[in-house]
Amino acid sequence: MAKIMGVAAVMLVVILAFAYVHGGTDPDGGSSAISKTSEDEAGSVIMDIGNVNGTEERSIQIKVGEKIELSLRSNPTTGYGWVVMDHDSSISVDSKYATDAHEPGMVGVGGTETFSIVCSQSGDYTLELEYKRSWESVDPIGKVILHIACSS
Repeated sequence: MAKIMGVAAVMLVVILAFAYVHGGTDPDGGSSAISKTSEDEAGSVIMDIGNVNGTEERSIQIKVGEKIELSLRSNPTTGYGWVVMDHDSSISVDSKYATDAHEPGMVGVGGTETFSIVCSQSGDYTLELEYKRSWESVDPIGKVILHIACSS
């Protein structure tokens, strides 16, 4: 009996880890994305979307030179990462990745990929990011479409 309980516990951990890495879904089948938009002291717009399954589409208005910090859950240890698709050269996009806190020696730990986005001139722009393995030619697991209205 103890052996069966041990196997069941291991299976539960594996299932929960898989759901965490792949974002999970709510009971209605939608994304379980965390979504917060705020502004920091420097005036940057902070968008924390969290996990994305399917497509998340957002619109935002900013001023020329104002920075958007877009945070998305990611786990490059699985080969998946956020890929910035073609976009207008008036938008600059930089990214950084931070692994979640974990015990030394742990593998398969996810984290957060943060994109810093700045527009250099007024206009309406669209930025698309896809969560996929860059070498595979299949549909992405997740997609973020950000419509940016940039004014002077």
